[in-house]
Amino acid sequence: MEKNPHVIDPQVAVAAAILYGNLRDHEVLSADVARVDDLYEVIIHSEWMDYDCYVDASNGEVLGFQSAPAEEHRLGA
Repeated sequence: MEKNPHVIDPQVAVAAAILYGNLRDHEVLSADVARVDDLYEVIIHSEWMDYDCYVDASNGEVLGFQSAPAEEHRLGA
């Protein structure tokens, strides 16, 4: 199987994850993105929640999305 030569920019993957999660830009404290083969993993941190999202690197389609409460140290606990 040949790999798709077209790969979206990592910032496009972050934007797709933010849009998919129905987040507003001001809610995002930080975002980390890493590419593994044909997927971007986007990890988004907000004040209350952390989001882990998988985005197709060839077309920006969100393939997986999950959320979890933010780590205690960010909540001031």
